[in-house]
Amino acid sequence: MTGTSFVSSVDLTVTRLGYFDDRRFSPSGLAVSHPVGIYNADTGQLLFSATVPAGTSAPLVNEFRMVNISNRQLEAGQEYVIATTIAGDAQMGALIDERVTPNPFITMLNQHSGGGAGLSFPATVLPVSSFRFGAVFEFIPDVPMPTPAWDVPNPSNGGSGNPNVFGTRFTPNEDITVSALGYYDANILGSQEGLSASHDVGIYDDSNFQLITSVTVPAGTVAERIGSHRYVDISPVILEAGKSYSIAATIAGDDTTNTTPGSSLVVDSRVSTSAWVGAFGATSLTFPATTVTTSTRVMGPGFLIAPVSACAADVNGDGLLTPGDFTAWINAFNNNLPGCDQNGDGACTPTDFTAWINNFNAGC
Repeated sequence: MTGTSFVSSVDLTVTRLGYFDDRRFSPSGLAVSHPVGIYNADTGQLLFSATVPAGTSAPLVNEFRMVNISNRQLEAGQEYVIATTIAGDAQMGALIDERVTPNPFITMLNQHSGGGAGLSFPATVLPVSSFRFGAVFEFIPDVPMPTPAWDVPNPSNGGSGNPNVFGTRFTPNEDITVSALGYYDANILGSQEGLSASHDVGIYDDSNFQLITSVTVPAGTVAERIGSHRYVDISPVILEAGKSYSIAATIAGDDTTNTTPGSSLVVDSRVSTSAWVGAFGATSLTFPATTVTTSTRVMGPGFLIAPVSACAADVNGDGLLTPGDFTAWINAFNNNLPGCDQNGDGACTPTDFTAWINNFNAGC
């Protein structure tokens, strides 16, 4: 029996439990089934559990076989222990920030162990030279999170990843804040996880062909996978409603897939896509001037839309109050964007600057 104690900085809704599959690159999967449970660390009470079956019937998410559970809530600030039986299958031993990157809402505390063949509270606290993962859980934080502009729920391998720049032309249906850029990871279907190559991704203003923002999505699994894409955070940028933009990426080295909106492609209601665009033969990021087709889209590049902030002074929508919000307010003022209106009078005027200072000082 082994386990890890942890605490969260926010309330969580746990949706899945899982076990590390060291046979993930072979057809056999887990050698035996493993019960996984989460305990209250103070009382030792089992709160909920599930069994991850042997074999490959449980879907593989990164390096873990996951099973769904009825949504269960964990409280911020309360210490919990996730535990599992380990006989029959290996664990993953790793140092934090070496192979394991904790979710920013989670702090891992101690390694635990216990006896017995079945699932029980692992009461013995061990020195932490490295954490050993067995068990894992998937959760939804009870805070607004960025969401993909589009996603492929049932991804498939598509294009050959030849040296081209491909992307999608789109129009926001309302002002949106882009918080991350990403690239489609076709390898989640194959024997090798992660991207085979790095990809430069950027968003262009179609009216003047100017690059607004860009980032490099690295090879491998370093970039977080959300849905069908791996994403890298950027300094948030606001895209205006009704204006045409193109997102493009270098695609050499990884497959793309062609999709049809409304069937294999799910598009967020805050954006509308209009065309697959490209620059054939381009080996570096450039404006995708060619309209390839208007009937299908290529995945490809994607982006995350930041949640609408309930805090007026958080103009760039990153969930924080920083000097960057002043720069964002200046941009909103100069371009008559909604974030300019800080006093709620429906207009963008110099008095909103005083209102922004007051809102900033009041905090959120």
